[in-house]
Amino acid sequence: MGMAERIVCHPACKVGKGKDWAWDPAGRGCSMGMGLGCRQQDSEEEGRRAKKYGPIVRINAFHRVSVMILTPEGVKEFLMSPQYPKDRMVYRRISNLFGERFIGNGLVTVCDHEQWHKQRRIMDPAFSRSYLIGLMETFNDKAEELMEKLEEKADGKTEFSMLTMMNRVTMDIIGKVAFGLELNALSDDRMPLPHAVRMVLEGMTKARIPLLRYMPGKQKLVKEVKESVRLLRRVAKECIDQRRKDIQNGKEATLDILTQILKGDALEETRDDENILDNFITFFVAGHETTANQLSFTVMALAQHPDILERVQAEVDEVLGAKRDIDYEDLGKLKYLSQVLKESLRLYPPVAGTLRWTDKEHVVDGIRIPANTTLIFSNYIMARLERYFKDPLTFNPDRFSEDAPKEGSISAVQGVVGKAVNSSTDTLVNRAVEMRDATMSALCTANERDKMH
Repeated sequence: MGMAERIVCHPACKVGKGKDWAWDPAGRGCSMGMGLGCRQQDSEEEGRRAKKYGPIVRINAFHRVSVMILTPEGVKEFLMSPQYPKDRMVYRRISNLFGERFIGNGLVTVCDHEQWHKQRRIMDPAFSRSYLIGLMETFNDKAEELMEKLEEKADGKTEFSMLTMMNRVTMDIIGKVAFGLELNALSDDRMPLPHAVRMVLEGMTKARIPLLRYMPGKQKLVKEVKESVRLLRRVAKECIDQRRKDIQNGKEATLDILTQILKGDALEETRDDENILDNFITFFVAGHETTANQLSFTVMALAQHPDILERVQAEVDEVLGAKRDIDYEDLGKLKYLSQVLKESLRLYPPVAGTLRWTDKEHVVDGIRIPANTTLIFSNYIMARLERYFKDPLTFNPDRFSEDAPKEGSISAVQGVVGKAVNSSTDTLVNRAVEMRDATMSALCTANERDKMH
């Protein structure tokens, strides 16, 4: 599960009846106020409820009322407009972990649209096409290193976690290409930084439990999580200070995320080092973990569908031939692999959804939504509804083929929802997708090369 999904919904919630509201008489719900997303089983329960009672569902969580909106029109209205900010109470829950500032007021958690847009704009150059072209060597080298590690483990007897391996390789990659760090997590997972990341992610999962930090027997966990947060921010500060020193000494700075963060800060009237650390941690933790999740789910899906795997391998052979490494230009030619990644993202999104807050009353699809309500949007659920996708639980990359017929509702959810979610982050998202595709393509290339030997 992704960062957002790790914060699990509270089980003791009720969905009640009310005038002009969608109603679920089953009386079960989930509290999105406990975090940014639901566990898979909670999301699937909400999906069943949406199928039965409609795409707009009221959710009661103790004294808080939320509304889940699962229509393309609703998504378009609320996510493509800056009028509706993130719910501050919800996003505040991952800003800090057990009292330690974690990702603070970075891109993920900042709720003021102007502040968010300014931060996002600063990052754009670090995702330029020219910069990504220069990263291919790192992608290829790390993919080759991963294949070597997998070959050591592939004895037909030993079980091991693909997610762990993917987390290690994506951590190595983002550490190097975004911040100039040589982490070598693939070679030695006992390094302190990878362990710290694992602990803060576990802390995000456990932090949903009310008053956990005061419970007997949990003090060791809380202490280790807090120490891990402090370690991440300390390493980030050392990295930032060193980069600043290099820039001041006239050393040519790499155009990466860290450089862009520092350039943006230099343009501000007031220096905010804590906010710089927030974005460092945001990109470092969320950047590698979400990519690792999707790559792992894609490997799982390919293993479950040998016919699809065969088509991917055939395409890689055709496009790359006997080439040792993949070039940036090759990415656009791997069309079926791209379809596989899109289908994996549809069924197994690393981030299941997002939330907004409305202080005004609205009517959506004939349902009245009162003012001062948390709005929940779940791409995980929408992607599994038959009203939008035919045979939604079937892993079928051909649904993303250029020649595939587009039914009205399917086209709507693919187009409107995709644009809505990415409307203000299209450059970052598109370039991040290219980085993901490059990593997966490099892995396929390395795998094919190993088979030939």
